Amino acid sequence: MEESPVNLVNDALDSIPSEHFAARFALDCAFVDRRLDGLCSVLARNHEVGGIGGEGWSIERRDEGDASWPPLAEFLCSVDAEEIPSDNPDCYLDRPTFHRYVLAVTRAYMRKYPKLKDAIGVVETVVLAQSTRITPTPPS
Repeated sequence: MEESPVNLVNDALDSIPSEHFAARFALDCAFVDRRLDGLCSVLARNHEVGGIGGEGWSIERRDEGDASWPPLAEFLCSVDAEEIPSDNPDCYLDRPTFHRYVLAVTRAYMRKYPKLKDAIGVVETVVLAQSTRITPTPPS
C-alpha cells in the first residue's frame, strides 16, 4: 500500500532530530510559503542572498568563519520562541547535515505534489550541485 502524501512529508520532517526542531520548522515553512527561490539562493555558496525568513522562522548561511558560530556551522535555522514554543529555537548545522534535511523534505514534497515536481525539484538540483556525495532522485 502506498503511503499517504501527508505522511511522506511528516515522515521526512520527523526524520530530523528534535534538537534540530528549528530546521524542521523553517524548511517546512519555506516549502509551504513557496520560498523556494530564496531557499535555493541560501543553499548556494557565496550567493548574495545569505538568509530567508518568514513569520516566526529564518534560515541563514555563512560562507566564511564567524567567531560567534560553532566551528563547521554554515547554516543557522531559527524560530521565534515567543511565537513558536520550542526547547530548541536555534540550530547550527554543517553543510552535509543541512543538505540531507533539505533533500529529505524536498523529495517528500515532490511526491506529495507531483504537479509541482519541476518547481520543487530545482531545490534538489541546487543541493546536488553543491555536493558530490548525495544521490540524485531516480527519474519516475
